[in-house]
Amino acid sequence: MEAPGKVISRRGNILTIQLDDVDTDFYTDSVGVVFRDERSITAQQRKFAYAIMADIAKSDIGGFWAGDNKAVENYFKSQYCLDNDLDYISLSTRLGNRTDANEFISMLLDFSLAHNVVLSRMPIKELESDFGRRFE
Repeated sequence: MEAPGKVISRRGNILTIQLDDVDTDFYTDSVGVVFRDERSITAQQRKFAYAIMADIAKSDIGGFWAGDNKAVENYFKSQYCLDNDLDYISLSTRLGNRTDANEFISMLLDFSLAHNVVLSRMPIKELESDFGRRFE
């Protein structure tokens, strides 16, 4: 069961959470917490994701969708949603968030590395330093 609520206080890794109208009498004390990233995707992330997908499309890898940018985009977005139990992923400023964008780009880079896709843009120049270093 997922229960909506909000964080009341934080002290290190100790959170106090106020749940919205949930009867907790029937549940255990073990819980999971999902943090939502409220930061919008950056233009740099969006451009880099689309550049990688275009490079994958140009690489003639992937059978029926090779060479088709939209088919590559649809495939990877669908795969990301399946892997992360999401209904959709957006790369728009209004709907996308930085965490999903970083994880989506990671998936694209992992695919590119595994299939020797030549990238038109280098990760170290396109991404935040810690994130980009992983792929260099």
